[in-house]
Amino acid sequence: MKRKLIPLKMRLACILAFAIWFNLQAESVFSQTTVVSIRANQTSVENVLRAIEKQSGRYCVYNSKLINADRMVDIDLENCSIEEALDKLFKGTKVKYEINERHIIISPASTSIQQIKKISGHVLDDKGESIIGANIIVKGKPGQGAITNINGNFTIELPQGDVTLVVSYIGYTTQEVKVGNKSTLKIILKEDSETLDEVVVVGFSTQKKANVTGAVAQVSMDKALGDRPVTSLGAALQGAMPGFNASSGAQPGAGNTFNIRGLESINGGAPLILVDNVVFNDLYLLNPADIESVSILKDASSAAIYGARASFGVVLITTKKAKKNERLSINYNNNFAVSKVNNLLELASPIEMISTLQAGGYTSVWSGQNIETWMKLLNEYKANPSLYPKGWTEVNGTKYFLRENNIIKDMFENSWKQTHNISAQGGSEKIKYRLSAAYTKQDGILVTDKDAFTRYNISSHVSGDITKWLTTSLDFNYSRGEKSFPITDGSSELRIWPTNTPSYHPVGNLPYGNDGAEYPVMTPENIIRLTNAENTATDNTRVLSRTNVKIIKGLEAVLEYSYQVGNSDYEAYYNLFEVHQGLAESIKPSTAKTPFTRHTSSTRYSTLNAFATYNATFGNDHNVSAIAGYNQEENHYRYLYGQAYNMISNELPSLSGSTGETPSKTSDAYTDYGLRSGFFRASYNYAQKYFLEANGRYDLSSKFPKDYRSGFFPSVSVGWGIHNEKFMEDTRNVLSNLKLRGSYGTLGNQNIGAYGYFASMGVATANWISEGMRPTTLTPPGMVRANYTWEKVTTVNGGLDFGFINNRLTGTLDVYRRDTKGMLGPGEDLPAVGGATAPQQNAADMKTIGFEFGLNWRDQIGEINYGIGFNIYDSKSKITRYKNENKLLSSYYVGQEIGEIWGYLTDGFYTADDFDVNGALKEGVVSINGVTSHVGDIKYKNLRDDENYINSITSGDNTFDNPGDRVVIGNNRARWQYGANGFVQWKGFNFSFILQGVGKRDAWIGGDINFPMASQYGTLYKHQVGQIWTEDNPNAFYGRIYENAGSSQGANQRTCDKFLYNAAYMRIKNLTLSYTFPIQLIQKMYLKGLKVFISGEDLFTFDHLPAGIDPENLGWNYPHASTVSFGMNFTL
Repeated sequence: MKRKLIPLKMRLACILAFAIWFNLQAESVFSQTTVVSIRANQTSVENVLRAIEKQSGRYCVYNSKLINADRMVDIDLENCSIEEALDKLFKGTKVKYEINERHIIISPASTSIQQIKKISGHVLDDKGESIIGANIIVKGKPGQGAITNINGNFTIELPQGDVTLVVSYIGYTTQEVKVGNKSTLKIILKEDSETLDEVVVVGFSTQKKANVTGAVAQVSMDKALGDRPVTSLGAALQGAMPGFNASSGAQPGAGNTFNIRGLESINGGAPLILVDNVVFNDLYLLNPADIESVSILKDASSAAIYGARASFGVVLITTKKAKKNERLSINYNNNFAVSKVNNLLELASPIEMISTLQAGGYTSVWSGQNIETWMKLLNEYKANPSLYPKGWTEVNGTKYFLRENNIIKDMFENSWKQTHNISAQGGSEKIKYRLSAAYTKQDGILVTDKDAFTRYNISSHVSGDITKWLTTSLDFNYSRGEKSFPITDGSSELRIWPTNTPSYHPVGNLPYGNDGAEYPVMTPENIIRLTNAENTATDNTRVLSRTNVKIIKGLEAVLEYSYQVGNSDYEAYYNLFEVHQGLAESIKPSTAKTPFTRHTSSTRYSTLNAFATYNATFGNDHNVSAIAGYNQEENHYRYLYGQAYNMISNELPSLSGSTGETPSKTSDAYTDYGLRSGFFRASYNYAQKYFLEANGRYDLSSKFPKDYRSGFFPSVSVGWGIHNEKFMEDTRNVLSNLKLRGSYGTLGNQNIGAYGYFASMGVATANWISEGMRPTTLTPPGMVRANYTWEKVTTVNGGLDFGFINNRLTGTLDVYRRDTKGMLGPGEDLPAVGGATAPQQNAADMKTIGFEFGLNWRDQIGEINYGIGFNIYDSKSKITRYKNENKLLSSYYVGQEIGEIWGYLTDGFYTADDFDVNGALKEGVVSINGVTSHVGDIKYKNLRDDENYINSITSGDNTFDNPGDRVVIGNNRARWQYGANGFVQWKGFNFSFILQGVGKRDAWIGGDINFPMASQYGTLYKHQVGQIWTEDNPNAFYGRIYENAGSSQGANQRTCDKFLYNAAYMRIKNLTLSYTFPIQLIQKMYLKGLKVFISGEDLFTFDHLPAGIDPENLGWNYPHASTVSFGMNFTL
């Protein structure tokens, strides 16, 4: 196994952390190694201090009102330390000093014996209501404080002198109160304006959260990401918001998948994703640390301003910017992580498997081994392994494998991942700037690190006020991602994710042929090591300019233009190697023609947004805002593909390096499309009580025929701030917020190809030979319909926002119905003489209903600040129109709930009492049509009879009206999806957790994992051992097995309720513990912040599935790994 070394960057970071610690310990040494010499008579203290400054290189800091610097002294110092000099200078005075690397801080000495005084106080809000549980802390002494009682009162003992109290409470602005000579205090806390005026990003602007009437959710990326060892946006957002499902594959550099409110369309669909108002689809290239917030627009009201592309919601990503008058700060953070796969397939041992086959009636297996001989050898090997030191032996020319090998575990190793982010930002009254760079290196969990991902990010933002009315900004972003992965599809047999390989499968090398030459065995590990890696490099460059013009008070015009260039380069060489099949005597080549493939693509995308915003308030209570604008987007995509065969050089493959024995392939493609749109939004609210908003967008899309390109998509929403009504005044000490929301709107869906209305001819290779090769031909075009147009998505949404106890408890509830109409589906059948199938039409409809609920609690008890949040959401979809008059179950049909699983209901096993002396089923015993059943086979319930089949299990006509004996036994859609998070903070320590899961889901897995010996090449898993029917085990779970999966074994593997898995799960996504150093300690090193942390990702999963099956993808492929990381974050 390859030795893993700690990466250089990780070692450097450890050295840096040690250096910071060492610096904290070494401060006191500096002053001791510096000496001063001063001789003077009747000079002032100030002059002596200046001399010390000059000789020591330190600045003396003091308050001239507190320190008498005019005092005249005689001084005679010769090679004295700074401490000795200051001791002589201030001898007999009540002065103390502190020395660090750059400063000498001089202050009056505190009195050694302090008198204590008792202070009482009352804390109220600005409405005169007492605040219960407010925290009162003595400034500079976090361990000394008090908490207000049920009446808002407190008492505290304080030392005499100048004392400042820090008073805080959740939802209110923290205040500092000087005590002075007062014995009683009345403290009024004002509601936190940031809480009241929290803004969320909506289409082309922001809104106060209190004014939002649509279904909008927003999360701060710093809170979602925290110190977690994740490199993708999808992983960071999973479980963060109700109604929003985010995920990313486990493979390094895997893409992100977002879904808002369940199934979008039978033709697919996804949310519109915008980064700073610009389309950006390669989200795996985006650095999460550069993101400020993510907003989710979920209903038609909030998304209508984006029109045709927003039918299934919008994801608005806002990147970080600096603020005005912000001092320059430089931040660096890193994260070093190690990952390990814990959830592996568990195979039965060789003895367990062969004894099971023997009990099941096997005499031999497909590879020729005799079961009785094999069992004898296994028992001998178990008793004395030295009898067969190679782990296998040969009998009559047939190899028998005896050693248990863990071929699944052998293909994995621990992997390392590191992330580094550095940024600098600041601003003056007129200019703001932010620069950042990031580096991510992630090695995969497969041996050899051929599965790897590297990402580079550079971004900048500069904004300047040219005049009082003109502001301009420029953003530049560059990202590059480099992915690699072992090539695994050179041969259908050379797979690295097999599910049918038994535990006795040999590893390493095996001899083959008369000469006994050894070949590597066909195991996942060997295939990974021998095969080449396919490599993909993708880069994206984006420039965004923005100009704001303030025309008059409240009216502002904005012009945005962005241009982005994306390039991708893929290269793969299927190198030639040979492996021993392992169980059978044969050699398998990796490929026949050593193909070399390369394809490149480029995308040019430009966006122009021009819009104006207006905000005004009339008579204090009438609040109006509006936005209107124009949007234009163009996309130009180019693709070039080439493949050559029979490489001359295995080391230098290229498209021109072919021997020419097999003709090379080349092709290209291009796609151009555009969109032009006008949009508006108008909002009104009266006294923060009654809200009305209208949105609309008119789109013209080149993806549709000329006369059907346009679409207008309007929406309207209303809100009622009940808590602001006069009749609710008596509840305000408990009720902080209560708002009803409702919306209705229609959007379009243009998630189709760019040229679907063109009758295009295809390119094919003929089945005849001309001049020694198969010529390229054109195929006749299929029929198209020139009048198909947008899918229409109509959404009705009702919502409730609430907050209690000064918004310590907050929550939201939404219920919705979404009708997707005019989905492209099968059209009317055409006469056979037409010679072609009917083109697709807007001929299918679907209805989705669902709900979302989120609840958050945040509070503070003394020095402990804590919070917890929970969200849950669910949806289900039904087909309401589809051209399938016979309601074939193999297609969509009216009334179908998406995700249905049809299957049989089991009724135990056939027993001996079910058969007569001739082995035939007795009269009245249910049979299976076309199957000769035996004792131990699974029996199914007979639910329906027809004139042809009485008391016989059939699949009927495979229609809804005649499904035979099948019923809906489950649904594979994820239901009741939920997430939870929480934190506890105390004296710089912070502990946080994130949970995520699915409450209900059914899974039909099938294959070897579901059924023992599912085929003649099958295997046996641990969870199947002892659970197979035999005469001695009649109460087993699985039906009987047959040699080489023959006889009636196929009938025992039908889709049925018995083998349906409960795929609900809960995953501990993250646990993090961090410590933030006190500012008093780190300011000596000129740091503004320093934090260290340790974090764990995907640590534990609780589910009901067989070992090795991940509940998110319900299969055995690239598994999720548990990750533990550590790192630091500091700011200069």
